[in-house]
Amino acid sequence: MNMKSILTPLLFLSLTACSILDNKNIAPGYVEAYKSIKSLFINGENYQITPSIVNNIPYASSLFKIGRGPTGLIILESKRYNINTWVSADGVYIVVKDGKIIQTSGLKNNLIDYVSPLKDINYLSFKEKFLFTSYYSYDSPVLNNLQVKSSIKIIGEEEVQLLNKTIILTLVEETVDNTYLGWSVINKYWVDNQNFVWKTIQHISPKLPPFFIEVTKKPAK
Repeated sequence: MNMKSILTPLLFLSLTACSILDNKNIAPGYVEAYKSIKSLFINGENYQITPSIVNNIPYASSLFKIGRGPTGLIILESKRYNINTWVSADGVYIVVKDGKIIQTSGLKNNLIDYVSPLKDINYLSFKEKFLFTSYYSYDSPVLNNLQVKSSIKIIGEEEVQLLNKTIILTLVEETVDNTYLGWSVINKYWVDNQNFVWKTIQHISPKLPPFFIEVTKKPAK
């Protein structure tokens, strides 16, 4: 399954009023940012993303891939506290809180809500396995409050090669399990000593392949 077959064009956002994804929150620089990266997408095919390309775009950015699809570049559309909204040239929106994907738009099966008892995620605090229950909701088909058993635990430090540097990061794994659907996956987060997630592999839906995100230009605080 390639990325182009998963994504649907979305130029105007249309979600519920209570959603984090709200047209009124679109940053003033979005149009310019969109134009900056649109030229990098040619018929949905792969292209070579280099540090030079990243440095020439005056916005926070990340590499983004779904499953075996092509790697694209997403840019930071807006930031509210520890919640970042990223957008691709295809009109796909990814809302990330503390490195965790909590909402999407522009896919055939969107995560429209994620609820967990963790208000903020301090990855470096999970020296012992932490167990909790979380709830996922989707739009197509509609599925509300899918109950998932989750756990988070630190695995250890690793040397990680990013696009423009090699750094030592802490790998944290999150298990996600729903026995009724037979959905059992592991999400991975590579975190620095400031609790910032530079790289992640996440599963957000039983109907979608994993999401790969690697930050290439860190958002300003």
